[in-house]
Amino acid sequence: MRQLLGCILVLAVCFQLGLAQVRQYRRRLRLSRETAACLRRMEAELTERLTPLPELLSVLGKEAPPLAGALFTALAQGTGELERAPFGALWQETLDAYRDPGLVPELRRCLEELGWQLGRYSAQIQGQAVRVCREQAEILAREQGRELETRTRLSLGLSLCAGAGAVILLL
Repeated sequence: MRQLLGCILVLAVCFQLGLAQVRQYRRRLRLSRETAACLRRMEAELTERLTPLPELLSVLGKEAPPLAGALFTALAQGTGELERAPFGALWQETLDAYRDPGLVPELRRCLEELGWQLGRYSAQIQGQAVRVCREQAEILAREQGRELETRTRLSLGLSLCAGAGAVILLL
């Protein structure tokens, strides 16, 4: 009876590890989609309403969905000290300090490049830079969405196989 219980626990732990990996994939997808939506709004605000960047980042941080909201809140707080350094350097510093595991390297690079464009040029050029970043985020989200089902099956299947292997070795 104890062996059976032990086997079930080993399988459950391995399956839980697989589920944790799947949650991570979903978090990445959600952050990419939310960031793309925020960038769409940022583009409109910059080109049509000419909203100042600090105010825009604060609004996005408050009104965005949770994952992107946390990112834009951090950017708003990090870029608030313009007398200390240029906007692009503060943006870069904030992104370097932001450690959400859902922020994939491709999206991070896109946002880093965007930071160096914001606050330096005309509203139209800034809007174009935001549009390019948004399009890259949307492409990334589509790719992640296509890969999600395959990665889910792979992660859960491998975790169960690892659990079954461990059970066999323990018996």
